Amino acid sequence: MSSTIETLERELGEAQTERETEQRAVVRAENAHEAACSARDEAWSGGSANDPEVEELTALVYRRRRQLYDAIDRLKASEGKERRIKSRLMYVLPAERRRYLSGTVDEEFEDLLEAVRHAYSETLPDAQVSVVTEKPGEVDLRGDATWRALERLYSGT
Repeated sequence: MSSTIETLERELGEAQTERETEQRAVVRAENAHEAACSARDEAWSGGSANDPEVEELTALVYRRRRQLYDAIDRLKASEGKERRIKSRLMYVLPAERRRYLSGTVDEEFEDLLEAVRHAYSETLPDAQVSVVTEKPGEVDLRGDATWRALERLYSGT
């Protein structure tokens, strides 16, 4: 079962992807609306407002404008969803962030290593417990949900 932070981090990633998709949809709708306006204006400049082509293009402009407004509404909804998830994360993360900044995570990890050493001390007295990292001296927290959530939360600021 995933933790609250893992769930919120995943939801935030999905919300950010959804917002990006809606932003692209708004740009497409704006372009379609502008193209319809240009076509109508061009037809209008060569004829009258009662010309069937102008009337048809005017109706198209209204449809494109409605689509643009719908796309903007969807974008605003996705931005609101992202903001709500960020607010929940900001509520949940401070305690976790304090654990990282204070070094509590490192202390807990050291305690875990000591427990493993103790568990095997009788059966394998010469066994050593060590941590192998991709880059010695660097801590890789990419797989940690709290760290990913912090990165997602602050990446846009």
